[in-house]
Amino acid sequence: MNRSFLFLTAGIACCLALFTSVQAATDIPAGLPAALRSMLLNHPSLAGKQAQVRAKESAADAARAARYPTLSASAGTGQNAGYSGTSTATLSARQPLWAFGRIDNAIAYADQDIRVQQADAWSTRRQLLEETAVSYSNVQGARERLAVAEQSVLRHLELQQQIQRRAAGGLASTVDVSMAQTRLLQARAQRESTEADLRNAEAALLALTQLPVASDLPAPALMLDLPGESMIGEQVLAQSAVLRLREAMVALAEADVQRERTATMPTVLLEAGRNQVARLPNQTSSTTINIVMQANLEGMGLANQAQQRAALERVESARQDLAQQRHEQQIQLRQLLDRRASDQTLLAGYAESVMTLESTLASFRRQYESGYKSWLDVLNAVRELADQQMQQAQVQASWRVNSLRLSARMGRLDEPGTLSATPLQPR
Repeated sequence: MNRSFLFLTAGIACCLALFTSVQAATDIPAGLPAALRSMLLNHPSLAGKQAQVRAKESAADAARAARYPTLSASAGTGQNAGYSGTSTATLSARQPLWAFGRIDNAIAYADQDIRVQQADAWSTRRQLLEETAVSYSNVQGARERLAVAEQSVLRHLELQQQIQRRAAGGLASTVDVSMAQTRLLQARAQRESTEADLRNAEAALLALTQLPVASDLPAPALMLDLPGESMIGEQVLAQSAVLRLREAMVALAEADVQRERTATMPTVLLEAGRNQVARLPNQTSSTTINIVMQANLEGMGLANQAQQRAALERVESARQDLAQQRHEQQIQLRQLLDRRASDQTLLAGYAESVMTLESTLASFRRQYESGYKSWLDVLNAVRELADQQMQQAQVQASWRVNSLRLSARMGRLDEPGTLSATPLQPR
C-alpha cells in the first residue's frame, strides 16, 4: 500500500512538473513585435537615455528658478559699541525685475537642451529597434539555412545507404562508398557550422530583448511590403531620427549664441532687507527697500566676446554636421534600395535554378541506375543543389534584412503593438 502510494505521488509530481514546464514554454512571447516590445521595456540603454532627459528637465527647472527671489539670512553675537552680548539678525530678499533677456535666453537654452536630449533618446530608440529587427531576421535566416543543411545531410545519407547496398551486391566499388562517406561528412560539418550560426544569432537577439522571445513566427507583412522607391525615400528622410537630432543640435547652438550675447547684460533688482540688533536692555530694528542694478564684466567684456565667437563657430559646425548627415542618409538609403531590388531579382533566378537542379538530380539518379551517369555526377548534383538552396536562403535573408532596415527608418517599427503578424514573401 505504501509503495503504491509513493508511485502515485511520484507520478503526480512528474505530471505537475511537465505541466509547469509546458505552461512556462507557452508563456514565452513570440514574434518580431514581441521582440521589439521586450527590447523597449527592458533594454538598459533606453532607461539611461530617459534618465538623462529627466536630468535636463531638472536643469531647465533650475534655470527658471532664476526668476524667483533670492532669500538670505544671517545671525550672530558679539560686542557692539561697548556693549557685550549683542545679537544681530539680518533677513534680505532680492527679486529680479528686468534682466534684459539674460534669464529668458538661459531658459530657452535649457529647454532646447531638453529637446536635444529627447532627440538623442529617440535616435537611440530607433537604432535599437532596427538592430532588434535585424537580429530577429538573422535568427530566421540561420534557421532557414539550417533547414537546407539538414535536407542536404538527409540526401547524402540516403545516397550513402544506397551505394552501400549496391557495394554489398557487387554493383559499386569501394571508391564510390568512400566518396559518398566523404560528402556526408562534409554535409554534416556544414550543418554543425549552421547550428553555431543559429546559436550566435539567438544570443545576439537575447542581448537586445533581455528576455527570451520565440523567433519562429515570420516578420509581419507591414514591415516587408514597402511602397515605391520615391515614397520610401521621402518617408525615410522625413522620419530620420538622426537628422532630427542634428537639427536639434543646430537649434541648441543658435540658442547658445543668444545666451552668450545677453550674458553680460545687467540685472535690475528689487532688494528688501530687515536688520535687527538686540542688546541689553533695549532692541533696535530697521527695514530697507532699494532698486539695484547689478552687472559683471569679466575681463572688461573681452571674455564674453570670445565666448560669442566660439558659440558662432559651434553653430557653423552643427550646420555642417547636419549637411553631412543628410548626405550620408541619402547614400545609405540608395544602397539599401539597390540591394533590396537586386535581391528581389536574384530570388526569382534562384527559385528557377533550384527547380531545375531538383529535376536534374532526379534525372541523374535514374541515369546512374541505368549506367549512363557516374556516381560522382550524382554527388555533384546533390552538392550543387544544396549550394543553390543555401544561396537562395542567404539572399532571402538579405532581402528581409534590407526591408526591415527601411521599415525601421520609415518609422514603421515605432509602435510594435500595432503590427500585423501576417507573413509575406518577396515578390
